[in-house]
Amino acid sequence: MSVSALVLLFLRCEIKPAISLHPWLSGLFPDTINLGYTWTVILRLLLVAVSTFLARLLSVNHFDIPSRDYMLVSVLPLIHFTISDWNIGLLAALYWTVFLLMLFLLFPGNTNRSENRNTLTAAFICGLLLLNGAFALLFFLAGIIVLISMHTFSFRNLIIWITGFLSPAFFLYSWYELRGITSIITNSPETFVQSDQFFKFDFPVPYYASIGLLLFLSLIVHIRLGEFKISVRRSYTAFLLALTLLIPAIIASKVNTLLMFSLLGLAIILYWIKAMYISQRKISFFILWILPIVLPVMYYFVLKF
Repeated sequence: MSVSALVLLFLRCEIKPAISLHPWLSGLFPDTINLGYTWTVILRLLLVAVSTFLARLLSVNHFDIPSRDYMLVSVLPLIHFTISDWNIGLLAALYWTVFLLMLFLLFPGNTNRSENRNTLTAAFICGLLLLNGAFALLFFLAGIIVLISMHTFSFRNLIIWITGFLSPAFFLYSWYELRGITSIITNSPETFVQSDQFFKFDFPVPYYASIGLLLFLSLIVHIRLGEFKISVRRSYTAFLLALTLLIPAIIASKVNTLLMFSLLGLAIILYWIKAMYISQRKISFFILWILPIVLPVMYYFVLKF
């Protein structure tokens, strides 16, 4: 199904490889970057592959999904490829990959590196998004809530998290200082949070289905979490709280709103798989089973410009 969706994406959607960047990056890049047809396709497919791999590692190691289950690998790319706009799809794949990588690094036991190094790496990667707007501040809060949920939060980790998150912005400002172009930032600090774009969208009701469906599936799963190990309960709690902290991006610009709906749609898949496993009635199982068939159709029509 994923391959079919990708073929349809190529056949029906024109790729417009022009990506607008945040005004603060004008000292490094033009306001609009033209990646070109080939690089747009390659980068998006690469990010989809990396994020799907990370999602599978998390689902097996922390969300109590059997290692022999490959539904996630089949369905998650399918949801990616129903995002018909290639630029939004590329951004969604990028932000989703960063979100999963943050979870992967902050959840204990995923790597042999020290907890402090993982925290610093996760913070730095999330901080790179800070160069493209205030949406990254939500990732900053999400990282802290993950640390708290996984019982790895401490004053030292907080300092490490803040330091790593602000490092990309510090390096950017230092580079501008060396070149004498700090006016790009100092003369227009208000552009970091582009409040003039808030609520500048007019979306049909189906756009909000991802929020309702996520809450519905998470409710099903969290009601039954008492039956699972403490580590699994903590992982699901951290995942849901982190997603909840990202939701305020919906009030931002049209691009950020579309991006947030896409991230929620991707997150639904992890809850869907778990809900399938804990379903005890044939009717509820059938309803859950048919969702991946219904959702891509809905997303294809409502997430295209």
